[in-house]
Amino acid sequence: AALAIARGHKTPLDVAKIQQEGSKTLYSVLSFEWGLIADVDIGADSLRWTGLGAARYTLKAVSLIMQQKLYQGTLKLKQDSPSDPRPLSPQSLISA
Repeated sequence: AALAIARGHKTPLDVAKIQQEGSKTLYSVLSFEWGLIADVDIGADSLRWTGLGAARYTLKAVSLIMQQKLYQGTLKLKQDSPSDPRPLSPQSLISA
């Protein structure tokens, strides 16, 4: 990657802008997790010392699902591409 940068190679990159009320604006390059997935990822870290390996994620997920925690929020998507100016619809994200 460093050599490609030094040679001036450019690659398009998807960037997400995350805005929360009363919070600073965040930018994400690969992904943005919210809700159960984020809680499993963060919560399973405390089980790292147990020697469970990858099973700690399953254990934490089952624990959080049994707590039946609700995650409320609104997700708004805006496509910013000069080559395809059509806005994204929720149905286009779900279709296989």
